Amino acid sequence: MPRAIVSPNNRTSEKDLIMARKILLVFGIATMSLTAAACNTVKGVGQDIESVGEAGDDAI
Repeated sequence: MPRAIVSPNNRTSEKDLIMARKILLVFGIATMSLTAAACNTVKGVGQDIESVGEAGDDAI
């Protein structure tokens, strides 16, 4: 059986690992920001529905 040859060019460099960490950090921050925005949106919709319900109660 042939043996696998590993050349130094196939190794992951430290710069590549740093870049991967930065990319993951950016995606993580973006995900958290979008999640926070979605929570605020859902909260706003809940408040709108509540105000419509209260207006209906006041009308009756």
